This record gives sequence, C-alpha cells and structure tokens, in this order.
Amino acid sequence: MLCNVQSNFYFSYIDERLTQAKGFILGEIGMVIALALAWRKGWLPSLALLAFAPVLGRGLAWFFSSTSRLQIRRLGIGELIHVVTFAALLIVSFHPQI
Repeated sequence: MLCNVQSNFYFSYIDERLTQAKGFILGEIGMVIALALAWRKGWLPSLALLAFAPVLGRGLAWFFSSTSRLQIRRLGIGELIHVVTFAALLIVSFHPQI
C-alpha cells in the first residue's frame, strides 16, 4: 500500500511538472528533430551533436529534479561552464584537425 501511495505522489508530481514545462518539452523535442535533420542533410558534423548534449542533459536534469526553485548564485557559473563547453565542442567538431 505504501508503495502505491508513493507512486501516486510521484506520478502526480510528473503530471504537474509536465503541465508547467509543456513549452520546454516541445522545445527540447524540436531541437532534437532540428539537429537530427541538420546532421542527416550534412549541414552539421557528427561531432557537433556532442556540443548540444550538455544543453539537453541540463534541461532533462531540471525536469526530473525535485526542486523547482532557480538558484541564482549558481546560475552564472553554470551558464559560463555550459557556454564554454558548447563553444569548445562546436569549434572542435567543425575543425577536427585542431
């Protein structure tokens, strides 16, 4: 019985999170589709897809996290790390001889 109650709370939490983040989920799906199409057409090197992994991973981590509050102090450092990682991976993917 306890397990059933816990799963009900978990699924209600997911339902609430889905309602809050509908635009975010659609954006993530749209980005994956756009990246897949760009890669398939040859406009984007395979390695460039790795540059987008931290962005997608961070979004999914937020979606499945238990806190919905934004930690402003950590945001600046986290954004800087993501931007530098993204830029480095994107540059290396277009210039693999570097």
